[in-house]
Amino acid sequence: MPNRPQVLVIDDDRTMREIASAALRNAGYRVQVAEDALQGFMVARRQGPDVILLDLRMPGGGGEQVWRRLKACRNTEGIPIVVVTGVEPGGRTSQFLTGTQVSVLQKPVSPDDLVAAVWSSVPVN
Repeated sequence: MPNRPQVLVIDDDRTMREIASAALRNAGYRVQVAEDALQGFMVARRQGPDVILLDLRMPGGGGEQVWRRLKACRNTEGIPIVVVTGVEPGGRTSQFLTGTQVSVLQKPVSPDDLVAAVWSSVPVN
């Protein structure tokens, strides 16, 4: 099935990457993973996924910087982003999301909630 939407999972937590990948593949998505912010940005620019699942707290640049870079880059600015974070709503780190059209999920998050958030951005036909 070559027309399945592609999701890029950017998260430094291996367990979270594995859980998200398995849930999304089972739901019919193609999945790529990146272990850190820089790798995630480079994969997004090169591959142009249909949606990005992004952790906010990561070493080496973090999710906020990657989000800003993705939105500033012509090749990636229109890609929907689902933020997955342990940062409390309204906290300093999450304030940059205010007023944006981005889905935000609080960790811990269930596989079903991950799939639902991605599906609301890019449904599987």
